[in-house]
Amino acid sequence: MIYSQVTQVRTEQGKEPGEAKITMVRVSHLRKYFVVAFSQGPFELWDLTKMVVLRTMPRKFPHITALEWSPINSKLSKKSGSVSPVSGDTGPATSTPISERAREFVVLTDSECQLYHFTVEGQTIKDGTKIPAETGLGTITSISWKSDVIVRGCTEGNVNIWNMKTRQSKNIHTGRGAVKRMAFSPGKNNLKLLVLFETGVQIWDIKELEMINELRTPLDIPKVEDIDWASSDRVILAGAEGLVRLAGLALAGTSSHSLAYGRAQPPVCPALLPK
Repeated sequence: MIYSQVTQVRTEQGKEPGEAKITMVRVSHLRKYFVVAFSQGPFELWDLTKMVVLRTMPRKFPHITALEWSPINSKLSKKSGSVSPVSGDTGPATSTPISERAREFVVLTDSECQLYHFTVEGQTIKDGTKIPAETGLGTITSISWKSDVIVRGCTEGNVNIWNMKTRQSKNIHTGRGAVKRMAFSPGKNNLKLLVLFETGVQIWDIKELEMINELRTPLDIPKVEDIDWASSDRVILAGAEGLVRLAGLALAGTSSHSLAYGRAQPPVCPALLPK
């Protein structure tokens, strides 16, 4: 279906000087809800089909820095009701659909690195688990969720792995600087994680806690602006210079020639200089 018109929402907001700007919009996996987050103030939960606000969090609620909807356990159900025949009508009662309810789960982190879990179903929003902050984590900048594993990346370059089933937590110290984005590879039981930093890209095997490969900028590749998976074993890297690269897990063929970079002085290798 192609929509030929634009539907505007929050039409009365944003008109006051100094009002908080929108920093994040995240749509649920069943495409029934979306969250709008702001630079200041509470976030809003919206019904995507009806375009109405389901809940605005209280102002005392902490400012959120990252958010992710659950890719599992989402459930869509239809409820039907019986319509009885009116007086004098001998026909049978008919059943007509009353409503469609979607149950989905969302996790988010605040500026103190605490993890919150919410269940959304119809008009009901249930507050769930709150997981305290992990030692050694900076401000959370990205969350990725697959199966029973939630991964959080922070400004310090650390990646925290939280297993919801075992309730165990592990940290990976990457040493690569702030995490910009993370993405799990597609495929069942495939827990390879693609991580984008300010200074490069890494691929990790979360099951084994082993790094598969990495690229450093600008040594191996120009600055990477965004990442994603093309398949279970191929990644897409969008470069700041306008190039899009497709590579396997070995990240072969993504390196750029050193002369492609603008330098004030040509590179030299002291070991090869004449005596």
